[in-house]
Formats: sequence, C-alpha cells, structure tokens
Amino acid sequence: MKKQEISVEKLLDIIEEKERRIAELEQQVQWFMEQIRLSKRKQFGVSSEQTKIEQLNLFNEDEETHNLAVSEPQRIEVKTHYRKRTRLTTDKLPADLPMEVIEHKLPEKDSICPDCGGELHTMGKETRDELKVIPAK
Repeated sequence: MKKQEISVEKLLDIIEEKERRIAELEQQVQWFMEQIRLSKRKQFGVSSEQTKIEQLNLFNEDEETHNLAVSEPQRIEVKTHYRKRTRLTTDKLPADLPMEVIEHKLPEKDSICPDCGGELHTMGKETRDELKVIPAK
C-alpha cells in the first residue's frame, strides 16, 4: 500500500480555505437571519399597525372649513312608539280541522316484562300536528 504524502504547506492551505469558506457561510447565515427578522417585524411589528398622518387628515375637511358662527341645529325629542307583537299563524292549527289519531301499540306477547312477568306501561308519548295537503282535482 502506498500512502500519499501531502506536504504541510498544502494541508495548511486546505485548512485556510475551509476556514475562509466557513466564515463566508456564517456571514450568509447571519444575513438570512437578519432578513427573516426584518420581514417578521415588517409584517407583525408595531409599525404595521400605525396609521399615517395623511390618512388621519383625510376626512377632517369638514372640521377645517367649519364656520364657528353657525349655530348647532336644535334637537327635537321624538315620542317613542311600540309595535304590537304579531303572532305567527303557523303556531297553532284551527280547532275545526278534522283530526286523525294514530296510536302504535305493542302486541300482547311483547307487552309483558321478561324479568318479572308484569305488564309494561307507557313510558312516553309523542304528539305531532301536521297538515295534510291534498292537491286540487
């Protein structure tokens, strides 16, 4: 096996080149970090929420041209009024409409308790009012 012998001066040159490259890259990283910091400050910083003086004076034309000799208009008190609350017609159906009652009951064999053998009782009841629309003939 042959070993290549590299002179000390050549090794020192290589080290010097690497150190120069590292310093250059560190400067580049520092520059990028500064750019990120500046863009974040521009986007989220205090200065992004400040208003410019030109914008503040944009709607103050009336104040600048206002004549102080002109008196303020008199205020007139207006009597308040209340509206009647209207009842929705969809709340209740008229009582004279025909009503159909539909009850659903369990068969006799299913209305017996499997544990005690007693008769089951009604636990709840649902009611619903519905209009049945019959098309014209």
